[in-house]
Amino acid sequence: EHEAFQCDYLADLTALDLGEPASEADAAPSNGEANGEGDTPERGAVKRDAPHPTLPDAGLFVLYFPYSLRHHAYLEMKVPVDYHAPECPSVTRVWPAANWLEREVYDLFGVNFTGHPDLRRILMPPTWDGHPMRKSYVSRPLTREQVARIVGIDPDTMEPVGDVVPTPYE
Repeated sequence: EHEAFQCDYLADLTALDLGEPASEADAAPSNGEANGEGDTPERGAVKRDAPHPTLPDAGLFVLYFPYSLRHHAYLEMKVPVDYHAPECPSVTRVWPAANWLEREVYDLFGVNFTGHPDLRRILMPPTWDGHPMRKSYVSRPLTREQVARIVGIDPDTMEPVGDVVPTPYE
């Protein structure tokens, strides 16, 4: 808890994947030249056509949204992480509510939170391969048989199958 902000509640924690950087130099904010739109060396150079004025046009970020109950104000923090081996310190000791939020980001984006007390998948099955919210994730289409089993129909006739309860696909 910083004395000035007194952010005693973590409202949200998520990640943002803007795609793989073209080179390692683009992977993290740089101290590059200003682009004429008020950039400072602390913020790094941002291209004019970036999707967000304070983010580069590529990279992976962990976003924190702590809230101060005393000041009724949010603070937004964007932490750049390595795109190919994302890792970030856990904030569960500061905000215990971060436990499940960090697990969700780990599960969907693949960010490893060092020091997390129980970092494991929370939404996807334990055997799931990959992290579905990453731009690099390749989704696998379901087969006709998997779809039929999910919705409870015969895959050959596409007719409902009695009182069969749909089961999750494998």
